[in-house]
Amino acid sequence: MLTAAIGQFMMFRRKAYEQVGGHGAFRDHTADDLALVRLMVAKGLVWRLVDGSQRVRCRMYQDARQVLEGFSKNLFPGFDYRIIPFVFVWLWVGLVFCEPPAILLLRAMVPSWSGPSPWLAAAAIAVSLPLWGITYWRFGFPLYLALLYPLTMVLTVAIAMRSMAVTLSGRATWKGRRLGVPGVRWL
Repeated sequence: MLTAAIGQFMMFRRKAYEQVGGHGAFRDHTADDLALVRLMVAKGLVWRLVDGSQRVRCRMYQDARQVLEGFSKNLFPGFDYRIIPFVFVWLWVGLVFCEPPAILLLRAMVPSWSGPSPWLAAAAIAVSLPLWGITYWRFGFPLYLALLYPLTMVLTVAIAMRSMAVTLSGRATWKGRRLGVPGVRWL
């Protein structure tokens, strides 16, 4: 079930919260915000993810270490600990956003290289850049950062793979405490 939530600010009626059993119903879940939403949807309750950025502000992380730990904690659980869909999606994301710049870079470094078409790679980048620009603009980031989207995606895919690795190995942590190893599934 595809669901999304941002745990820093969630609103719902008390009756709905009590109907799903409150936090006790998902206290052992690493990504408790997603667990709550999935439980609400499974019980037939209505859930909406809306943009409240004009009314609510929060800072999820204070530094790069917290970003790494936070996303490492949440990315694999976001796929409900399903290995094959997780790996497929992140490999696809890596291929779509990282391969075109890599092709152009390789072609610039080795002009005689006869790999995939640099024109197709340039076209893929031309489509991606406006999407990243709009996203960065919408969330208030400097627009020039859109030019670094390949680096952003390489780091994001690496953090995603780290998320799966630390979860499967039982080394996932959050705010200084070690998290348990959940029930992992292939599909």
